Amino acid sequence: MSRRSPSIDQLRSLWRMNSDPTVRAVIEELVLRRREVERLHRKLGMVGQLYRAINDAWKDEVGGKLIALEHLKALIHEEQVRSGQLPHMPRSSYDQ
Repeated sequence: MSRRSPSIDQLRSLWRMNSDPTVRAVIEELVLRRREVERLHRKLGMVGQLYRAINDAWKDEVGGKLIALEHLKALIHEEQVRSGQLPHMPRSSYDQ
């Protein structure tokens, strides 16, 4: 059973309905952390775009694969799977 986290709008609504300062502080912290996660996801997407640009340029100029970029690609993929942006797919023996 999958449980979804409340959206920022839902958290704001809870904040308005609750006058307890402790509960409000916790909700404010959740909203701040949620925004930070969203920002990090956007940055991760930008890193992925930069990876593709560098990888394409390397292949055009030199050919083959740049090992450091392959490691970066693996790190990006792992983070995307961990954060739920991509489904987990087992690696094939070719990729290992």
